[in-house]
Amino acid sequence: MRILLLEDNMQLLQHIMEMLELQGHAVTPCSGIYEAIDYVAEQSKTFDCIIVDLNMSTIGLTPEQAKRSQGGLLTGWVWLVEYAFKRYDDISCIVYSSFIDSLKTYLQSKPDEKKYLSKITLIPKNIDTDLLLDRELKRIAEKITSEVKCKSVFLSFCSKDSDIANIVEERLVQYYGNFISISRWERDVKYKGSFREFMDSLREHDFVLSIISDQYLKSRACMYEIGKIIDERYFRDKLHYIVLSDDDKQYYTTKRIESIAANVYNVAAHFNYVAYWKEEYELLSRQVDEVGVFVVNPEHKGLVNETQKIINDIQKFLSFIYDARGIPFSELIDTDFEVIKDAISNLK
Repeated sequence: MRILLLEDNMQLLQHIMEMLELQGHAVTPCSGIYEAIDYVAEQSKTFDCIIVDLNMSTIGLTPEQAKRSQGGLLTGWVWLVEYAFKRYDDISCIVYSSFIDSLKTYLQSKPDEKKYLSKITLIPKNIDTDLLLDRELKRIAEKITSEVKCKSVFLSFCSKDSDIANIVEERLVQYYGNFISISRWERDVKYKGSFREFMDSLREHDFVLSIISDQYLKSRACMYEIGKIIDERYFRDKLHYIVLSDDDKQYYTTKRIESIAANVYNVAAHFNYVAYWKEEYELLSRQVDEVGVFVVNPEHKGLVNETQKIINDIQKFLSFIYDARGIPFSELIDTDFEVIKDAISNLK
């Protein structure tokens, strides 16, 4: 799960964060109110659960809010009511504290705030806190699993770029866990399975992520996949991409000598890719003509038409990429694929 953790005791913050991460959760730690306010205000940030302590510094609250916190005793609660619950209508929340009784007493005279108790699990801060947190998080995870649709992602890439695909998949699975299903040809096409049937399944996925390299743009299979998605009316919403540069060779486990850069932002280079597929088309056409009536396999004849379609599709695809800003792979690494995660999270 994606968890926002608010705790001003740095030692305890680190302890709980490490415990949650060992369980496979993605944790965003906050050690103060200012930081927590910024996170919930950021529209791209989404969470499945909030874990918050009650007693902490009031720095970041308004004077009126600080007064309601009873000298910091209920700071975490005030932040929840004034910021978190106003941003997230329906989110699971855990409040753990040594001052739960103080919160209950405070809420007796605050009916407008007492209604929020239905969103919260209260856990006393004692020697059993870790055990109780673990138990409640498992319950929340089961609830979310039953309610949230698993996002399906089709990873489109050239076999030579599998190292990049491995990094992408690892980061996404680490973040989404069981809430994401990633399709890859080398894993999902079983022995004697059909490559074409797998590629045709692209349209059934929520999200298509293309890893674009020079070899990708010269791969018949990859261009077939692009042809499938680009024919869709709303392909711009469904198609996302990573454009590789030669600087990204550092991420390959095997040394790459040839260029991997996809020259998609150079219009002159677009013609080189069109020319490449034009040569493929002319070669196949000559071979079919030479064999003549002996070409009885419709698949072979179909390759000529397929190549002609690729020539049209790649021009449309390159025009789209040229006009749409991409993020360098190194920047995606540094930001932990934030823009990709946000795009997936915002899928309806």
